Amino acid sequence: SAPPPPEPKVEGAVSTDTTVSWFTPLDGDGFRIWWRRTDAANWEASRRSGPKDCIFVQLRMPDANHRNGTDCSTILPHIRVDDWVFGVSSVSKDGFESPVASAVPGGAFKPYVAPAKEEKK
Repeated sequence: SAPPPPEPKVEGAVSTDTTVSWFTPLDGDGFRIWWRRTDAANWEASRRSGPKDCIFVQLRMPDANHRNGTDCSTILPHIRVDDWVFGVSSVSKDGFESPVASAVPGGAFKPYVAPAKEEKK
């Protein structure tokens, strides 16, 4: 019953604030931004937010690589990107929450696509 997880990215080099951005599908009601220390195994802190909290919102129409949804970005003040790992989860209108998609390489949840089969010669 949870919406699909978002596709997050983080920025914050040479800054005391961290900008978290992600693509989120339109079928969710909101999102939760998560963070944990770089040496921690579990998510330690989170902040529930909705589309109104995005500082940048752009409707993205579906194409070959994306679902219908929005690009969103928000700032976490006084949280340094160097000290934390960040993730984002989608939350449905009924309160069901997706897995946390991490904003590090390999942290995304994407549908499995089987490799193309080679033709035998």
